[in-house]
Amino acid sequence: VLKTGLRYFAANSFGVGFGLWGEPKSEFSLAIGAQIKPNLFIGAGGAMQWWGDYEVLAAPIFGKIRLDILDKKFSPFVAVRMGYTFIENSGGLYFAPQVDMRLVNYLSLSLAPEFTRCEVAEIDPGFWDEYKGKTQTIGALMVRVGIDLGAR
Repeated sequence: VLKTGLRYFAANSFGVGFGLWGEPKSEFSLAIGAQIKPNLFIGAGGAMQWWGDYEVLAAPIFGKIRLDILDKKFSPFVAVRMGYTFIENSGGLYFAPQVDMRLVNYLSLSLAPEFTRCEVAEIDPGFWDEYKGKTQTIGALMVRVGIDLGAR
């Protein structure tokens, strides 16, 4: 049974980009917050993302809301992360809804589309000239393996 109190999440994710950046992406993220009801978590976090083929590092900071559907060892849950992504000398709005399954008390598996709305032309002038001055949506479909601690 989930209790109220402090709760932490750490996750490692891998995915395939879509939109303008259709390349592989990896991410490590941390979040901390309050389990304010047995099924509701509200917190904040950050991540480091690596778009390997483009050699671009991104750092989203976000607020996170998570709703556990059942209070069992195996339980589906939904979550959303919203915030801002810093991408080298650019950045923009970050949005990542998640559909998850808690597999055991501390381990979860997620499928999460992630979106960042930013002016990508500033990242690599020359290569992105056709997009210069335009705002684009970049994203990835991520598979996330997470560990959650606290509020047990």
